[in-house]
Amino acid sequence: MKRVFVAIIALLLLLSGCGPQVSIDWVDFIQFDGIHYMGDYNNNVLINESDLGSQFGAVKFKVADNVHSPNYKIKDGDAAFLTAGTPIYEIKGYKSSFRVAVRASEGIKVYQAFNNPNAEYGADLADISDKVDYIGINEETNGVEIAAIRDEIKVKSLVTMFLNAPVSKTSTERSGTRYFIAFHLKDGSDYEGAYWLESGEFSNGIMLPEDFRKEVEESLRLSKQEPSDVQFTFYPSGQEFVKSIIDQRGDIAITDEMRERFNRFARDYRFVYLPDMTYYESFFEANQYAQSFRHNNFGFAAFYVLSYMGFPEKMSAHAMENAVQSLFVSKNGGDYEANYPAMPHQVYGRLANYENGYYSPRPEGGLDHDRMFHLLTGLKVTQEGPDVVYLSVRATDYYFDDPTYAPGEKENWLAEKAKQLAISDIQAATQLTVNGEIAELKGDEELEVTIRISLSGNNPYGYNPRIIASQSRNLIND
Repeated sequence: MKRVFVAIIALLLLLSGCGPQVSIDWVDFIQFDGIHYMGDYNNNVLINESDLGSQFGAVKFKVADNVHSPNYKIKDGDAAFLTAGTPIYEIKGYKSSFRVAVRASEGIKVYQAFNNPNAEYGADLADISDKVDYIGINEETNGVEIAAIRDEIKVKSLVTMFLNAPVSKTSTERSGTRYFIAFHLKDGSDYEGAYWLESGEFSNGIMLPEDFRKEVEESLRLSKQEPSDVQFTFYPSGQEFVKSIIDQRGDIAITDEMRERFNRFARDYRFVYLPDMTYYESFFEANQYAQSFRHNNFGFAAFYVLSYMGFPEKMSAHAMENAVQSLFVSKNGGDYEANYPAMPHQVYGRLANYENGYYSPRPEGGLDHDRMFHLLTGLKVTQEGPDVVYLSVRATDYYFDDPTYAPGEKENWLAEKAKQLAISDIQAATQLTVNGEIAELKGDEELEVTIRISLSGNNPYGYNPRIIASQSRNLIND
C-alpha cells in the first residue's frame, strides 16, 4: 500500500431538486455487518493482487440509478456504484472491520471503515496497532503537514491512547481548533481524521484523552520555532541497536533480533541516502567522491539530513550545520570549529537548495525508504581506549519497486512469498529480512558502515550512533 488514505468523509446523501424530481448524489460506499465503508476516491491507497486475502462478501444491490427515495435505508450488501455480485476481499495484514478491497476497472480499490455502530473503542474502528511509523498534524484548510511526532516511544504511546479511547454514541459539542491527525502507517498508507483540540474528539466519535492533546500541542509548539532554532534529534532505533550489542567485542554472531533492530535503524537513519565517505573533512570537499554520485557529496548530505528531519519547509544554515555535525564527525574527534572547514552554501540542483540563508529540500523526492530493506550480514565491535567503541557493519540493501510499476524478478519473488505468508508485500519483506531469507535474492548494494560510539557519559542522548565512514558497492551489474 502506498500514500494517503483520508477516512474522514461524512457518509451523506446530497439531495437536490424539489417536488417529484429528486436526485440523489451518492457517495462511494459499501455496507457489510452494519459497517459503512468509504471508497478511496482519489485512488491514493495502492495495493496489488498479492495483498488480497479471502473473499469477504459480495455486493447484493447497487443503489445508484436504482434508488430515488431519500427515505431509503441502507442495508448490508448495498453499494453505491458496484454492481450486484461484485466480490469484496479482505486485505492481508488488516482486519476486515477496518479495510476491504474490490477489483475495479481502474485496478484494485480500497474501502475503509467510516462508521461501525458496534465500535466501543478506537481499536474497533482502526486496525493500526504496531502499524504506525509516525503521526502527522495537518492544517485544516489545505491539509499541509505543519507538525509531526516521530519519536518511536511517543508514537507507540499515542497509538495506544487512540486504540483505548472510548467511542461516543451520542452527539458531542466539538470545540477548539480543528486539525487533521494522520497516522502514517509502515506500509506507506495513512489513516486520517479530524481532531478538535479542546473537546478531544476524533472523527467517528473517538474521545481522545488529555495526554493526547498535550502531545499534539507540544508538537505544534516545537513546529513554530524559527528555522534557526531547529535542533537535530535522533530516532531511538539507533540507540536501541547500539545498546543491544555495545557490550560485545570482536566479530559478532548475527541473530534475528539484531537483523530486526539494524533494519529499523538503517531505515530510520535513511541509509539509502548515505554517501561514500571516509572522514568528516573529506566528506565536505565538494567533489571528493564525485565518481560515486551524479551530484557532489555535500548535496547528498544536505538531502539526507533534510529527509531525516522530516523535510522541513526550510532550515537555516546554522540548523543544517548542527544536524550534519551530529551525523558526521571526524574519526579522531576534535573541536568542530577548529578542525572542520566551513560548509559550502550553494545550490544543489535536485537535492537541496540554499537561498537567503536557508536550505529547502528538492520537491520531487527520491527513493521511497519504506521500500528499502537492509540485511545485516556482518558486525564487529572494537574498543579504542576507555571511552570509544567502533561498530563495523556490513549489510546488503534490497529495494522493491512500488506495485504501480511493472514487477521485476525481485518483486515477483516477494509477491509469491507474501502470498505464502498471507501478509502484504511490505510486511513480508520485513519478516524475510529479519529471518535472513531475503538473502535468496541478489541485492542492490553492499554497504560497509563504521559507527563511532562515545562512552564518556557527556552525551545526553546516550549510545549516540555517529556515522563516520561509509562505502558501498553496486551489485546490480556484477
